[in-house]
Amino acid sequence: MRIYFDTCCYCRPFDDRSQLNICVETSAIVALLSRCYCNLWTVLGSSVIEAEILRNPDESLRDEIFLSYYATINEIISHSAAIRARAADIQKHGVKYIDSLHFAAAEIAAADVLFTVDKDFIKFAKRIDSFLRVENPVDWILKKDNTP
Repeated sequence: MRIYFDTCCYCRPFDDRSQLNICVETSAIVALLSRCYCNLWTVLGSSVIEAEILRNPDESLRDEIFLSYYATINEIISHSAAIRARAADIQKHGVKYIDSLHFAAAEIAAADVLFTVDKDFIKFAKRIDSFLRVENPVDWILKKDNTP
């Protein structure tokens, strides 16, 4: 299976876990990442994720996120004109610019699922005609049939 975690998934394990939803999402992401560390899935990284992580002003946190990210990915999707063009089309469905780049990169790299904890991204992604599934990690784990 080919999967893509957007940047918020790489950042979630470093968030304050005093809120129940953050704690549960962190557990789900860590569970999925553990399967990735065992090389059960191909994890797609991208220049979009890297650029977004670089925007984090906390240098030590940024380094920790990058360590987690690079320990997970098997393949990197380079930014391209095709990604920019598809992202522009995706934005017409109400998807934010950075999220449209994530979607386009994952789709062009033939990911089976894109994981995010961004509820708006998930909602707007349902409007897009694509084979790519955009899922919250918690919801995906809890589904009875979570195969691609």
